[in-house]
Amino acid sequence: MKFALSTCLFLLHALYSWAGEVHTLTIYHTNDLQGQLLPGAYFDEGNLGGFARLSQVLKTVSGDSSTLVVDGGDALGPDPLSRWDEGKLARQLMQEAGYTASVVGNHEFDFGLDTLKARVSSGPVLLGANIAVEGQAPLLPPYLLVERQGLRLAVIGLTSPGVERIINSRRNRGLQIMEPRAVLRQVLDSLQGKADAYLVLVHMDEAEAVQLAGEFPQITLFISGGFKQGVLKGGGTSERRLANGTKLFTTPGSAFLGRIRLNWERRAGLVLFGDCRGELIKLDSTVAEDPLVAVRVISQAAQFALARSEVIGWASEPIADTPQLLADLIRVRTRAEVGVINLGTLRPQVLEAAIFEADVDQWIRFDDAVVITKIKGAELRRLSSSSKSRVKEAQHLVFSGYDEAADKVNGRPLNTEEWYQIATTTYLADGGDEYFPPGTLKMKEVQGKITLRETLSQHLQTHQGLRRRDGLEHLVGNSWKSRAKLSGSLARTGINQAAGSYQGVAFLGGKDAMTWNSLFDGQLSREAAGGTFTTNLRSSFGQVQDAKRFREAADRLQVESIYTWQKKQPAPFVSLDLNTVWTRTPNQPRPLSLRGSAGLHRSFGKQAKLRLGLGLEQDFARNHREVGLELVPEYRRQLGKGNALSTNMKFFAGAAPTRRLSIQSFNSLQIHLVGNIYTTIDANLFVHRDNQVDRLALKSELQVGMGYAWDKKWF
Repeated sequence: MKFALSTCLFLLHALYSWAGEVHTLTIYHTNDLQGQLLPGAYFDEGNLGGFARLSQVLKTVSGDSSTLVVDGGDALGPDPLSRWDEGKLARQLMQEAGYTASVVGNHEFDFGLDTLKARVSSGPVLLGANIAVEGQAPLLPPYLLVERQGLRLAVIGLTSPGVERIINSRRNRGLQIMEPRAVLRQVLDSLQGKADAYLVLVHMDEAEAVQLAGEFPQITLFISGGFKQGVLKGGGTSERRLANGTKLFTTPGSAFLGRIRLNWERRAGLVLFGDCRGELIKLDSTVAEDPLVAVRVISQAAQFALARSEVIGWASEPIADTPQLLADLIRVRTRAEVGVINLGTLRPQVLEAAIFEADVDQWIRFDDAVVITKIKGAELRRLSSSSKSRVKEAQHLVFSGYDEAADKVNGRPLNTEEWYQIATTTYLADGGDEYFPPGTLKMKEVQGKITLRETLSQHLQTHQGLRRRDGLEHLVGNSWKSRAKLSGSLARTGINQAAGSYQGVAFLGGKDAMTWNSLFDGQLSREAAGGTFTTNLRSSFGQVQDAKRFREAADRLQVESIYTWQKKQPAPFVSLDLNTVWTRTPNQPRPLSLRGSAGLHRSFGKQAKLRLGLGLEQDFARNHREVGLELVPEYRRQLGKGNALSTNMKFFAGAAPTRRLSIQSFNSLQIHLVGNIYTTIDANLFVHRDNQVDRLALKSELQVGMGYAWDKKWF
């Protein structure tokens, strides 16, 4: 009997020793506060959130040994009031409210790395396990060890690598955000034996956060910011329980405070977790405000209002399409062909009456730098298509100079192979919203490093009594293009016997021989919405020694100017074509002809063109003129890797008096070697017949050599 009683007492004592006391850890959490120091709107509700209410709730609980306060990132901006002091007051208030740690979100980088480093020294600990700066020591600690009621808790901070694409890269040079999975594994390995539980603060979109949490069942809790749940009121899920047992919590933003109650106990040296529940506390008018915090926030708001109360301009008419206005302005300022901004940069509002600096602060959400870059027409069209497919309105693009419906740039049909100069923001040009792969575009800063805010402010100051089109009269509508080739080549010129009988035909000049030859082929054009003016110059010259003197084996000079109207095709054109030679035969008049033509032109795709018209030709050497039909097909194709093929032919059939028939065919292949150096192959054919000689004249040129070619566009 005594033995049985002793055994029972022993077992009861063992059970009591093994079963520990149940504790409750309460975690208060926020995310995406956006620097909203004052209460603001939450969909159709006003007066929600604000740091005074948040502080009042947290200060009553933050001193408790069973409580932890953390943040999921984007606490410092982009609200104008917090942006005004670059998040300084927001960080101070978070420290005083009892925050222990916060993860870095994209808006913590709004003010640049130097400011972020300054903010590290004040406020709760900023965590960034996967944040690095090239060539520097770690910017932020990877984790923080805290203890609550004997529970050793490791708080780890991770940021989405996608943040690199949406921040200002110029203000955050060298920033690197590493893949979070590998980093988290390394951190967990380093924490072995140091922590009983893990809390991971992440700032990333929902899909990324859920995937990360699903791969780490050993993590007790994930708290996230950056979900972007604001599509519908109450949209999104504030708590997710994954199949692997991990739990993920978030809030809809600054209007709410999250609270998690986690039960735990220690049994025989092991920490066991029980029930875990999350809830949202709505920070509405029923929540009292911390009076001291309210005074400090209102004081800063008053200073901000005073500093931004200067009237910088006024509008004599309401201007509603402000995103389009800003796209127009950066295009004018940079004299680019196209301006592009994303709607997320702005808070669209009507400009009317007096316009204060505070209005500009409110309108420009992200004061990004304006840069110039170049993209091909195919890329420009792709941007438009991608923009239309985006679900988030903030990612939609606004174009100036590119008519998406008509697929025209400044009134001219878009050419998929042509390079266009684009004015945009560093955010978009460096991969923001994933329109371009990061680092692929070459960006050139506007002189003075102009920003969006400065662009708008200067426009308002310059044009008092602003109307929508003021200052936009000089929107770039015209562009100049030049394309040229200068080469030295070994040339074989072939001329039949009949060609020597036509002394006055310039393109038949030369000698049947092989010689070294110089060739120039250039084009200069001015393109406008109404039409295009183009001048072509072709010249070939080479000599051979014959009977102790040099004779021209190749000698021709052709200059042609064309104006083509930009209308629904076929559209009209006029042209003037001059054919002559550099040297003339002794005792013979210099061959010289001038032909004026008019008719219709049409493009076939981006590579082929055709002109058909009537021409009047004056032959000055033989002193006669002739009316005839002119047909000019052209073809030019980029072959890739810098190679190009071009063909230009001219047919002229005269009616009277000589019934002239002439064909000039210019064919060129450029093979890119390095830089502007090319191997050039030119094969030209000339045919002529008229009733004065009544014989068919033929001339051919085959030229193979090295050349220097350039292609330039300016405005």
